[in-house]
Amino acid sequence: MTFLHLYSTINNSKRRELIKRQNHLQAGVSKLNEAKALVDELNRKAGEQSVLLKMKQDEADAALQEITISMQSASEQKTEMEKIKHRIAEEAAEIEERKRKIEDELKEA
Repeated sequence: MTFLHLYSTINNSKRRELIKRQNHLQAGVSKLNEAKALVDELNRKAGEQSVLLKMKQDEADAALQEITISMQSASEQKTEMEKIKHRIAEEAAEIEERKRKIEDELKEA
């Protein structure tokens, strides 16, 4: 009887240890599954953000291109205006010179 009692005690002890270990391992597996689900969700969100970032970057690049073209156009217009201003100043000087000559001729006449 003692042998059976000892066997039963050891068996119950081992069973409790195995159940405890099994519960511990199941909790670990559960945590790993939760972590995997979280990583999958974060990867999905990162993918969405990546697509959104690409769209915004493309919009920013297009806006920058428009600004660059606009600035080049403004620079060309400024250069053209400077040329016109210079030409008008030269013409004004020529007109002033002709006016002076005509006035001199009228004084002599």
